[in-house]
Amino acid sequence: KQWGNGSYVYCKVLNKGTGSALPHFTDSIRINYRVRLMPTDNYKEGQVIDRSFMTSSLDPKANIPSSFKVSSLIEGAATAIMNMHCGDFWIVYIPYGLGYGTSSKNNIPGYSTLIYEINLTEIAVPGQNLSKR
Repeated sequence: KQWGNGSYVYCKVLNKGTGSALPHFTDSIRINYRVRLMPTDNYKEGQVIDRSFMTSSLDPKANIPSSFKVSSLIEGAATAIMNMHCGDFWIVYIPYGLGYGTSSKNNIPGYSTLIYEINLTEIAVPGQNLSKR
């Protein structure tokens, strides 16, 4: 099935957070995340290519979020995150044009649609530090 023209991210909201602020491109964030490739016969859930949480489902008490600058993320992930509030937990489908493009990168084949599971836990504006972990 073709989804649009490949220039949109598709999001499924699993949990709405209680935060009121949205991160900006210049902000720092802390997230729990897992990145998968699309499911295949060998990987029914999609091969996991990167993650910060190790449990099968998100358990904020058992997992330690990772910190990033929004500007350092691939375009599709940054776009989704800039529309999330603290506490939100989303599944985000990112077409290759908003991901890593046509070239392979590390263990990600070119033209890969990515599935991100993202839980936004903290936002810090420029000049502010994320909380100590």
